[in-house]
Amino acid sequence: MSKKLMIIYLILFYLQICFILSSSDIKLTYDDFGRPYSSVCLGTKSLCLSLRLDTDYVDTLVHDSTSKKDIKNKYDSSISKKSSKIKENVEIKYNSKSLKADLIKDTIELDSLDIKKAFFYSIKEGDCEDLDKIEGILGLGYAAKADQEKNSFMTQLYVNGYLDSKIWTIDLSDKSKGYIIPDKKIGGKDIGTDLELINNEEGHWFIKIKSILLGNDIKKDSNLEFGNDCQMKISTSEIKSSINLDILKKIGDGYFKKLIDSSECKFETKGKYSTYTCKNNNYDDIKAISLIFNDFGILIPKENILVKDSQNNNYEFILSNYDGEKNNVLGIDLLKGKKLVFNCEKMIFGLYGENMFDTTKVEEIKPKEEDPIIPKDKDDDDDEKDDDKDKDKDKNKDKKEENDNNNQNQNQNQNNQNQNQNQNNQNQNTNNNQEKSTNENVVVKSGSKKFRNTVIIILIIFSFVCCIYYKRYRKRKAKIKYPFAYRSYNDLNVNGIQMVSDQ
Repeated sequence: MSKKLMIIYLILFYLQICFILSSSDIKLTYDDFGRPYSSVCLGTKSLCLSLRLDTDYVDTLVHDSTSKKDIKNKYDSSISKKSSKIKENVEIKYNSKSLKADLIKDTIELDSLDIKKAFFYSIKEGDCEDLDKIEGILGLGYAAKADQEKNSFMTQLYVNGYLDSKIWTIDLSDKSKGYIIPDKKIGGKDIGTDLELINNEEGHWFIKIKSILLGNDIKKDSNLEFGNDCQMKISTSEIKSSINLDILKKIGDGYFKKLIDSSECKFETKGKYSTYTCKNNNYDDIKAISLIFNDFGILIPKENILVKDSQNNNYEFILSNYDGEKNNVLGIDLLKGKKLVFNCEKMIFGLYGENMFDTTKVEEIKPKEEDPIIPKDKDDDDDEKDDDKDKDKDKNKDKKEENDNNNQNQNQNQNNQNQNQNQNNQNQNTNNNQEKSTNENVVVKSGSKKFRNTVIIILIIFSFVCCIYYKRYRKRKAKIKYPFAYRSYNDLNVNGIQMVSDQ
Protein backbone atom coordinates (compact mmCIF):
# COMPACT_ATOMS: atom_id res chain seq x y z
CA MET A 1 0.00 0.00 0.00
CA SER A 2 1.37 3.41 -0.97
CA LYS A 3 1.85 6.16 1.57
CA LYS A 4 -0.76 8.39 -0.06
CA LEU A 5 -3.46 5.70 0.18
CA MET A 6 -2.50 5.02 3.79
CA ILE A 7 -2.92 8.70 4.67
CA ILE A 8 -6.30 8.82 2.91
CA TYR A 9 -7.53 5.75 4.82
CA LEU A 10 -6.40 7.23 8.13
CA ILE A 11 -8.23 10.50 7.42
CA LEU A 12 -11.43 8.66 6.48
CA PHE A 13 -11.18 6.52 9.62
CA TYR A 14 -10.69 9.63 11.71
CA LEU A 15 -13.73 11.35 10.16
CA GLN A 16 -15.81 8.23 10.73
CA ILE A 17 -14.85 8.08 14.42
CA CYS A 18 -15.60 11.77 14.92
CA PHE A 19 -18.97 11.34 13.18
CA ILE A 20 -19.90 8.51 15.56
CA LEU A 21 -18.79 10.46 18.61
CA SER A 22 -20.60 13.61 17.52
CA SER A 23 -24.30 14.11 16.84
CA SER A 24 -25.93 11.89 14.20
CA ASP A 25 -29.11 12.11 12.18
CA ILE A 26 -31.96 9.73 13.05
CA LYS A 27 -33.75 8.30 10.02
CA LEU A 28 -37.55 8.37 9.82
CA THR A 29 -40.19 6.60 7.75
CA TYR A 30 -43.88 7.41 7.17
CA ASP A 31 -47.16 5.53 7.37
CA ASP A 32 -50.03 5.93 4.89
CA PHE A 33 -51.20 9.13 6.61
CA GLY A 34 -47.74 10.73 6.62
CA ARG A 35 -47.04 10.23 10.34
CA PRO A 36 -43.30 9.71 11.05
CA TYR A 37 -41.82 6.54 12.59
CA SER A 38 -38.36 5.59 13.83
CA SER A 39 -36.70 2.18 14.15
CA VAL A 40 -35.65 1.79 17.82
CA CYS A 41 -33.71 -1.21 19.20
CA LEU A 42 -34.11 -2.05 22.91
CA GLY A 43 -31.95 -4.18 25.20
CA THR A 44 -28.61 -5.93 24.77
CA LYS A 45 -30.00 -8.40 22.19
CA SER A 46 -31.41 -5.53 20.10
CA LEU A 47 -35.14 -6.14 19.79
CA CYS A 48 -36.04 -3.55 17.14
CA LEU A 49 -39.44 -1.83 17.14
CA SER A 50 -41.07 0.74 14.88
CA LEU A 51 -42.14 3.61 17.15
CA ARG A 52 -44.35 6.50 16.07
CA LEU A 53 -43.02 10.00 16.77
CA ASP A 54 -45.35 11.95 19.04
CA THR A 55 -44.46 15.58 19.77
CA ASP A 56 -47.47 15.79 22.07
CA TYR A 57 -46.28 13.19 24.62
CA VAL A 58 -43.13 13.12 26.75
CA ASP A 59 -42.49 9.44 27.53
CA THR A 60 -41.54 6.49 25.34
CA LEU A 61 -44.10 3.63 25.33
CA VAL A 62 -43.73 0.00 24.17
CA HIS A 63 -45.85 -3.13 24.70
CA ASP A 64 -44.68 -5.62 27.32
CA SER A 65 -44.26 -9.31 26.46
CA THR A 66 -46.97 -10.16 29.04
CA SER A 67 -49.54 -7.97 27.25
CA LYS A 68 -52.43 -9.73 25.47
CA LYS A 69 -52.40 -7.28 22.56
CA ASP A 70 -51.85 -8.73 19.11
CA ILE A 71 -48.60 -6.89 18.45
CA LYS A 72 -45.78 -8.40 16.39
CA ASN A 73 -42.83 -7.11 18.45
CA LYS A 74 -43.01 -6.68 22.24
CA TYR A 75 -40.40 -5.82 24.83
CA ASP A 76 -39.11 -8.71 26.99
CA SER A 77 -37.04 -7.55 29.96
CA SER A 78 -35.78 -11.09 30.68
CA ILE A 79 -33.81 -11.18 27.41
CA SER A 80 -31.78 -8.03 28.07
CA LYS A 81 -28.86 -8.30 30.50
CA LYS A 82 -28.89 -4.61 31.44
CA SER A 83 -32.64 -4.25 31.93
CA SER A 84 -33.89 -3.10 35.33
CA LYS A 85 -37.39 -2.19 36.58
CA ILE A 86 -37.47 1.18 38.29
CA LYS A 87 -41.20 0.96 39.14
CA GLU A 88 -43.83 -1.74 38.62
CA ASN A 89 -47.56 -1.48 37.78
CA VAL A 90 -47.55 2.29 37.43
CA GLU A 91 -50.75 3.94 36.19
CA ILE A 92 -50.12 6.26 33.24
CA LYS A 93 -52.35 7.91 30.62
CA TYR A 94 -52.17 8.27 26.87
CA ASN A 95 -54.90 10.16 24.98
CA SER A 96 -56.98 10.21 28.17
CA LYS A 97 -56.87 6.39 28.41
CA SER A 98 -55.55 4.74 31.62
CA LEU A 99 -52.78 2.15 31.25
CA LYS A 100 -50.69 0.02 33.62
CA ALA A 101 -46.99 -0.26 32.87
CA ASP A 102 -43.52 -0.85 34.31
CA LEU A 103 -40.90 1.90 34.23
CA ILE A 104 -37.80 0.32 32.64
CA LYS A 105 -34.14 1.36 32.41
CA ASP A 106 -32.30 -0.28 29.52
CA THR A 107 -30.20 0.46 26.44
CA ILE A 108 -31.69 2.14 23.34
CA GLU A 109 -30.12 2.21 19.88
CA LEU A 110 -31.16 4.40 16.94
CA ASP A 111 -28.99 4.12 13.84
CA SER A 112 -25.49 4.93 15.17
CA LEU A 113 -26.74 6.31 18.51
CA ASP A 114 -26.33 4.11 21.56
CA ILE A 115 -27.82 5.23 24.90
CA LYS A 116 -26.73 2.98 27.76
CA LYS A 117 -29.22 4.18 30.39
CA ALA A 118 -32.55 5.11 28.83
CA PHE A 119 -35.98 5.21 30.48
CA PHE A 120 -39.25 4.04 28.93
CA TYR A 121 -42.58 2.42 29.90
CA SER A 122 -43.49 -1.17 29.07
CA ILE A 123 -47.32 -1.39 28.88
CA LYS A 124 -48.95 -4.46 30.48
CA GLU A 125 -52.68 -3.66 30.63
CA GLY A 126 -55.16 -1.15 29.27
CA ASP A 127 -57.14 -0.38 26.12
CA CYS A 128 -56.15 2.53 23.91
CA GLU A 129 -57.24 2.64 20.29
CA ASP A 130 -54.23 4.73 19.25
CA LEU A 131 -51.75 2.21 20.72
CA ASP A 132 -53.41 -1.15 20.06
CA LYS A 133 -52.32 -1.29 16.40
CA ILE A 134 -48.76 0.03 16.65
CA GLU A 135 -45.61 -1.16 18.43
CA GLY A 136 -45.15 1.97 20.52
CA ILE A 137 -44.60 5.70 20.88
CA LEU A 138 -41.35 7.70 20.83
CA GLY A 139 -42.30 10.74 22.92
CA LEU A 140 -40.82 14.10 21.90
CA GLY A 141 -43.08 16.28 24.03
CA TYR A 142 -42.09 19.30 26.10
CA ALA A 143 -40.48 18.25 29.41
CA ALA A 144 -41.43 20.86 32.02
CA LYS A 145 -40.81 18.93 35.27
CA ALA A 146 -37.89 17.00 36.72
CA ASP A 147 -39.41 13.53 36.20
CA GLN A 148 -40.45 14.47 32.66
CA GLU A 149 -36.94 15.76 31.97
CA LYS A 150 -35.44 12.47 33.15
CA ASN A 151 -37.71 10.39 30.88
CA SER A 152 -37.48 12.75 27.89
CA PHE A 153 -35.78 11.09 24.95
CA MET A 154 -34.22 14.34 23.69
CA THR A 155 -32.81 15.10 27.15
CA GLN A 156 -31.18 11.67 27.17
CA LEU A 157 -29.59 12.42 23.81
CA TYR A 158 -28.27 15.70 25.19
CA VAL A 159 -26.90 14.14 28.40
CA ASN A 160 -25.13 11.41 26.42
CA GLY A 161 -23.43 13.95 24.18
CA TYR A 162 -25.37 13.32 20.98
CA LEU A 163 -26.84 16.85 21.05
CA ASP A 164 -24.51 19.84 21.45
CA SER A 165 -27.48 21.94 22.59
CA LYS A 166 -31.14 21.39 23.38
CA ILE A 167 -32.14 22.26 19.81
CA TRP A 168 -33.21 19.77 17.17
CA THR A 169 -35.00 19.68 13.80
CA ILE A 170 -37.58 17.19 12.55
CA ASP A 171 -37.11 17.29 8.79
CA LEU A 172 -40.29 16.16 6.98
CA SER A 173 -39.51 18.03 3.75
CA ASP A 174 -38.71 14.82 1.85
CA LYS A 175 -41.90 12.85 1.09
CA SER A 176 -40.10 9.49 0.98
CA LYS A 177 -38.03 9.75 4.19
CA GLY A 178 -37.37 12.08 7.10
CA TYR A 179 -34.77 12.80 9.78
CA ILE A 180 -34.29 14.06 13.31
CA ILE A 181 -31.30 16.37 12.99
CA PRO A 182 -29.26 18.01 15.80
CA ASP A 183 -29.49 21.80 15.98
CA LYS A 184 -31.41 24.06 13.60
CA LYS A 185 -31.22 22.77 10.02
CA ILE A 186 -32.80 24.99 7.37
CA GLY A 187 -31.57 26.15 3.98
CA GLY A 188 -31.77 29.33 1.95
CA LYS A 189 -34.88 28.19 0.07
CA ASP A 190 -36.80 27.21 3.23
CA ILE A 191 -39.43 29.88 3.81
CA GLY A 192 -40.87 30.09 7.30
CA THR A 193 -40.75 31.70 10.70
CA ASP A 194 -39.77 31.20 14.35
CA LEU A 195 -42.66 31.30 16.83
CA GLU A 196 -42.57 31.73 20.59
CA LEU A 197 -43.44 28.61 22.58
CA ILE A 198 -45.99 28.89 25.38
CA ASN A 199 -44.74 27.42 28.64
CA ASN A 200 -46.84 24.55 30.07
CA GLU A 201 -46.55 21.53 32.36
CA GLU A 202 -48.58 18.97 30.39
CA GLY A 203 -46.01 17.83 27.83
CA HIS A 204 -47.47 19.88 24.95
CA TRP A 205 -45.78 22.27 22.50
CA PHE A 206 -48.03 25.34 22.19
CA ILE A 207 -47.80 28.28 19.78
CA LYS A 208 -50.16 31.16 19.02
CA ILE A 209 -52.27 31.38 15.88
CA LYS A 210 -53.49 34.79 14.77
CA SER A 211 -56.23 34.29 12.20
CA ILE A 212 -57.57 32.32 9.24
CA LEU A 213 -57.47 33.98 5.83
CA LEU A 214 -60.30 33.19 3.43
CA GLY A 215 -59.03 33.70 -0.13
CA ASN A 216 -55.80 34.30 -2.04
CA ASP A 217 -55.39 38.07 -1.75
CA ILE A 218 -54.29 39.22 1.71
CA LYS A 219 -55.22 42.84 1.04
CA LYS A 220 -58.73 42.16 -0.25
CA ASP A 221 -59.98 38.99 1.45
CA SER A 222 -61.29 38.75 5.01
CA ASN A 223 -59.56 37.33 8.08
CA LEU A 224 -61.23 35.42 10.91
CA GLU A 225 -59.48 36.40 14.13
CA PHE A 226 -58.99 33.76 16.84
CA GLY A 227 -59.03 36.24 19.72
CA ASN A 228 -58.49 34.58 23.10
CA ASP A 229 -58.64 31.05 21.66
CA CYS A 230 -55.29 31.48 19.89
CA GLN A 231 -53.41 28.57 21.51
CA MET A 232 -52.42 25.86 19.01
CA LYS A 233 -50.84 22.49 19.79
CA ILE A 234 -48.20 20.79 17.59
CA SER A 235 -48.85 17.07 17.16
CA THR A 236 -47.12 14.80 14.64
CA SER A 237 -49.41 11.90 15.65
CA GLU A 238 -52.70 13.65 14.79
CA ILE A 239 -53.90 12.94 11.25
CA LYS A 240 -56.09 16.06 11.00
CA SER A 241 -55.54 19.62 12.05
CA SER A 242 -58.40 20.95 14.17
CA ILE A 243 -59.59 24.41 15.15
CA ASN A 244 -62.05 26.00 17.53
CA LEU A 245 -65.70 25.13 16.91
CA ASP A 246 -66.81 28.77 16.77
CA ILE A 247 -64.17 29.58 14.14
CA LEU A 248 -65.24 26.52 12.14
CA LYS A 249 -68.84 27.78 12.07
CA LYS A 250 -67.67 31.24 10.95
CA ILE A 251 -65.83 29.61 8.06
CA GLY A 252 -69.05 27.91 7.08
CA ASP A 253 -70.97 31.17 7.20
CA GLY A 254 -68.53 33.00 4.94
CA TYR A 255 -66.73 30.32 2.97
CA PHE A 256 -69.40 27.72 2.22
CA LYS A 257 -72.34 30.12 2.18
CA LYS A 258 -73.45 29.43 -1.39
CA LEU A 259 -72.98 25.70 -1.04
CA ILE A 260 -74.86 25.56 2.27
CA ASP A 261 -77.75 27.59 0.80
CA SER A 262 -78.07 25.04 -2.01
CA SER A 263 -77.93 22.15 0.53
CA GLU A 264 -74.72 20.76 -0.98
CA CYS A 265 -72.78 21.13 2.29
CA LYS A 266 -73.92 20.32 5.81
CA PHE A 267 -72.36 20.88 9.21
CA GLU A 268 -72.30 17.49 10.94
CA THR A 269 -70.84 15.74 13.96
CA LYS A 270 -69.09 12.54 12.93
CA GLY A 271 -67.69 10.63 15.90
CA LYS A 272 -65.38 12.92 17.83
CA TYR A 273 -65.12 15.49 15.03
CA SER A 274 -67.47 18.27 13.93
CA THR A 275 -66.96 19.11 10.28
CA TYR A 276 -68.53 20.09 6.95
CA THR A 277 -69.55 17.35 4.54
CA CYS A 278 -70.30 18.15 0.88
CA LYS A 279 -71.86 16.00 -1.85
CA ASN A 280 -70.77 17.87 -4.96
CA ASN A 281 -67.30 17.96 -6.49
CA ASN A 282 -67.77 21.21 -8.45
CA TYR A 283 -66.45 24.06 -6.28
CA ASP A 284 -65.56 26.89 -8.65
CA ASP A 285 -66.36 29.56 -6.09
CA ILE A 286 -64.08 28.11 -3.39
CA LYS A 287 -60.80 29.93 -2.75
CA ALA A 288 -57.69 28.99 -0.81
CA ILE A 289 -57.49 29.08 3.00
CA SER A 290 -54.45 30.10 5.04
CA LEU A 291 -53.54 29.79 8.72
CA ILE A 292 -51.76 33.01 9.78
CA PHE A 293 -49.04 33.11 12.49
CA ASN A 294 -47.84 36.68 13.02
CA ASP A 295 -46.51 37.75 9.58
CA PHE A 296 -46.26 34.23 8.16
CA GLY A 297 -48.89 31.73 7.12
CA ILE A 298 -49.54 28.22 5.82
CA LEU A 299 -51.41 28.13 2.52
CA ILE A 300 -53.88 25.25 2.17
CA PRO A 301 -54.27 24.69 -1.59
CA LYS A 302 -57.76 24.69 -3.06
CA GLU A 303 -57.58 21.03 -4.06
CA ASN A 304 -56.68 20.05 -0.47
CA ILE A 305 -59.45 21.95 1.29
CA LEU A 306 -62.08 19.32 0.59
CA VAL A 307 -60.81 15.74 0.89
CA LYS A 308 -62.80 12.93 -0.69
CA ASP A 309 -64.10 10.23 1.64
CA SER A 310 -63.60 6.81 0.01
CA GLN A 311 -66.51 5.19 1.88
CA ASN A 312 -69.43 7.34 0.74
CA ASN A 313 -67.77 9.51 -1.97
CA ASN A 314 -68.50 12.68 -0.01
CA TYR A 315 -66.05 15.55 0.44
CA GLU A 316 -64.90 16.55 3.92
CA PHE A 317 -63.40 19.85 5.02
CA ILE A 318 -59.73 19.44 6.00
CA LEU A 319 -60.06 21.45 9.22
CA SER A 320 -62.15 19.85 11.97
CA ASN A 321 -63.02 20.49 15.59
CA TYR A 322 -62.30 17.91 18.26
CA ASP A 323 -65.12 18.06 20.80
CA GLY A 324 -63.07 16.76 23.73
CA GLU A 325 -60.25 19.32 23.47
CA LYS A 326 -60.34 23.11 23.72
CA ASN A 327 -56.98 23.65 22.01
CA ASN A 328 -56.43 24.06 18.28
CA VAL A 329 -54.19 21.34 16.80
CA LEU A 330 -51.62 21.59 13.99
CA GLY A 331 -51.64 17.98 12.72
CA ILE A 332 -49.54 15.99 10.30
CA ASP A 333 -51.76 16.92 7.34
CA LEU A 334 -50.27 20.44 7.48
CA LEU A 335 -46.89 19.57 9.07
CA LYS A 336 -45.71 17.12 6.39
CA GLY A 337 -43.43 18.67 3.80
CA LYS A 338 -41.97 21.04 6.41
CA LYS A 339 -39.07 21.35 8.84
CA LEU A 340 -39.96 21.63 12.55
CA VAL A 341 -37.30 23.26 14.74
CA PHE A 342 -37.60 22.81 18.53
CA ASN A 343 -35.43 25.22 20.53
CA CYS A 344 -35.74 24.43 24.25
CA GLU A 345 -33.04 26.94 25.21
CA LYS A 346 -34.81 30.02 23.80
CA MET A 347 -38.35 28.51 23.87
CA ILE A 348 -38.85 28.92 20.11
CA PHE A 349 -40.56 26.71 17.54
CA GLY A 350 -39.55 27.09 13.88
CA LEU A 351 -41.90 26.18 11.03
CA TYR A 352 -40.30 26.10 7.53
CA GLY A 353 -41.09 24.51 4.18
CA GLU A 354 -43.67 24.13 1.43
CA ASN A 355 -46.83 26.28 1.29
CA MET A 356 -45.32 28.78 3.75
CA PHE A 357 -45.43 32.48 2.77
CA ASP A 358 -44.63 35.91 4.17
CA THR A 359 -47.74 38.09 4.39
CA THR A 360 -45.67 41.30 4.34
CA LYS A 361 -43.97 40.51 1.01
CA VAL A 362 -46.93 39.79 -1.24
CA GLU A 363 -46.29 41.83 -4.38
CA GLU A 364 -48.90 42.92 -6.89
CA ILE A 365 -48.10 42.02 -10.51
CA LYS A 366 -47.88 45.19 -12.60
CA PRO A 367 -48.06 45.26 -16.44
CA LYS A 368 -44.79 46.04 -18.23
CA GLU A 369 -44.51 49.59 -19.60
CA GLU A 370 -43.78 49.77 -23.35
CA ASP A 371 -41.51 52.44 -24.89
CA PRO A 372 -43.48 55.26 -26.60
CA ILE A 373 -43.30 55.50 -30.43
CA ILE A 374 -42.00 58.93 -31.61
CA PRO A 375 -43.01 60.08 -35.14
CA LYS A 376 -40.19 60.99 -37.60
CA ASP A 377 -39.71 64.44 -39.16
CA LYS A 378 -38.44 65.28 -42.73
CA ASP A 379 -35.20 66.67 -41.34
CA ASP A 380 -34.57 63.35 -39.63
CA ASP A 381 -34.94 61.53 -42.99
CA ASP A 382 -32.31 63.79 -44.64
CA ASP A 383 -29.93 63.20 -41.75
CA GLU A 384 -30.34 59.44 -42.15
CA LYS A 385 -29.40 59.64 -45.90
CA ASP A 386 -26.22 61.59 -45.12
CA ASP A 387 -25.34 59.01 -42.49
CA ASP A 388 -25.71 56.20 -45.04
CA LYS A 389 -23.25 57.92 -47.46
CA ASP A 390 -20.69 58.32 -44.67
CA LYS A 391 -21.04 54.63 -43.80
CA ASP A 392 -20.28 53.58 -47.42
CA LYS A 393 -17.07 55.63 -47.43
CA ASP A 394 -16.00 54.09 -44.14
CA LYS A 395 -16.56 50.58 -45.53
CA ASN A 396 -14.23 51.22 -48.51
CA LYS A 397 -11.48 52.47 -46.21
CA ASP A 398 -11.85 49.40 -44.00
CA LYS A 399 -11.40 47.07 -46.99
CA LYS A 400 -8.10 48.72 -48.00
CA GLU A 401 -6.79 48.50 -44.45
CA GLU A 402 -7.67 44.80 -44.26
CA ASN A 403 -5.68 43.99 -47.43
CA ASP A 404 -2.62 45.81 -46.11
CA ASN A 405 -2.83 43.99 -42.81
CA ASN A 406 -3.04 40.59 -44.52
CA ASN A 407 0.20 41.22 -46.44
CA GLN A 408 2.00 42.24 -43.25
CA ASN A 409 0.75 39.13 -41.39
CA GLN A 410 2.15 36.80 -44.08
CA ASN A 411 5.62 38.30 -43.71
CA GLN A 412 5.47 38.04 -39.94
CA ASN A 413 4.46 34.33 -40.04
CA GLN A 414 7.59 33.45 -42.10
CA ASN A 415 9.84 35.22 -39.57
CA ASN A 416 8.14 33.46 -36.65
CA GLN A 417 8.72 30.01 -38.18
CA ASN A 418 12.45 30.65 -38.39
CA GLN A 419 12.58 31.86 -34.79
CA ASN A 420 10.70 28.78 -33.53
CA GLN A 421 13.27 26.42 -35.05
CA ASN A 422 16.08 28.19 -33.23
CA GLN A 423 14.19 28.08 -29.89
CA ASN A 424 13.54 24.31 -30.17
CA ASN A 425 17.26 23.66 -30.49
CA GLN A 426 17.95 25.71 -27.37
CA ASN A 427 15.20 23.93 -25.34
CA GLN A 428 16.73 20.51 -26.03
CA ASN A 429 20.00 21.63 -24.50
CA THR A 430 18.31 23.06 -21.38
CA ASN A 431 16.21 19.90 -20.78
CA ASN A 432 19.36 17.76 -20.67
CA ASN A 433 20.80 20.03 -17.97
CA GLN A 434 17.54 19.96 -15.90
CA GLU A 435 17.46 16.14 -15.79
CA LYS A 436 20.79 16.15 -14.04
CA SER A 437 19.64 18.65 -11.38
CA THR A 438 16.32 16.84 -10.63
CA ASN A 439 18.13 13.60 -9.83
CA GLU A 440 20.13 15.46 -7.18
CA ASN A 441 16.94 16.92 -5.56
CA VAL A 442 15.02 13.61 -5.24
CA VAL A 443 16.78 12.69 -2.00
CA VAL A 444 15.94 16.04 -0.36
CA LYS A 445 12.21 15.89 -1.39
CA SER A 446 11.75 12.32 -0.15
CA GLY A 447 12.97 13.36 3.29
CA SER A 448 10.51 16.26 3.43
CA LYS A 449 7.58 13.93 2.46
CA LYS A 450 8.39 11.59 5.36
CA PHE A 451 8.40 14.50 7.78
CA ARG A 452 5.09 15.82 6.41
CA ASN A 453 3.42 12.38 6.65
CA THR A 454 4.51 11.90 10.26
CA VAL A 455 3.15 15.35 11.17
CA ILE A 456 -0.23 14.52 9.58
CA ILE A 457 -0.48 11.22 11.47
CA ILE A 458 0.38 12.95 14.78
CA LEU A 459 -2.30 15.59 14.14
CA ILE A 460 -4.92 12.91 13.40
CA ILE A 461 -4.15 11.04 16.62
CA PHE A 462 -4.14 14.27 18.63
CA SER A 463 -7.52 15.39 17.26
CA PHE A 464 -8.98 11.91 17.88
CA VAL A 465 -7.95 12.12 21.55
CA CYS A 466 -9.44 15.64 21.73
CA CYS A 467 -12.80 14.31 20.46
CA ILE A 468 -12.88 11.70 23.23
CA TYR A 469 -12.02 14.20 25.97
CA TYR A 470 -14.54 16.71 24.56
CA LYS A 471 -17.31 14.11 24.84
CA ARG A 472 -16.36 13.49 28.50
CA TYR A 473 -16.32 17.25 29.12
CA ARG A 474 -19.82 17.56 27.61
CA LYS A 475 -21.12 14.87 29.95
CA ARG A 476 -19.62 16.57 33.02
CA LYS A 477 -21.06 19.91 31.90
CA ALA A 478 -24.51 18.37 31.35
CA LYS A 479 -24.30 16.69 34.73
CA ILE A 480 -23.78 20.07 36.41
CA LYS A 481 -26.47 21.81 34.32
CA TYR A 482 -29.06 18.99 34.60
CA PRO A 483 -28.19 17.09 37.78
CA PHE A 484 -31.66 15.56 38.07
CA ALA A 485 -31.14 13.61 34.84
CA TYR A 486 -28.42 11.58 36.62
CA ARG A 487 -30.18 11.03 39.95
CA SER A 488 -32.19 7.95 40.77
CA TYR A 489 -35.92 8.15 41.33
CA ASN A 490 -35.39 7.58 45.07
CA ASP A 491 -33.21 10.69 45.30
CA LEU A 492 -35.86 12.78 43.55
CA ASN A 493 -38.57 11.68 46.04
CA VAL A 494 -41.15 11.49 43.26
CA ASN A 495 -44.41 9.83 44.32
CA GLY A 496 -46.07 8.30 41.31
CA ILE A 497 -45.79 9.32 37.70
CA GLN A 498 -46.90 12.60 36.13
CA MET A 499 -50.31 12.11 34.49
CA VAL A 500 -49.88 13.31 30.91
CA SER A 501 -52.80 13.58 28.52
CA ASP A 502 -52.33 13.96 24.82
CA GLN A 503 -55.78 15.24 24.03
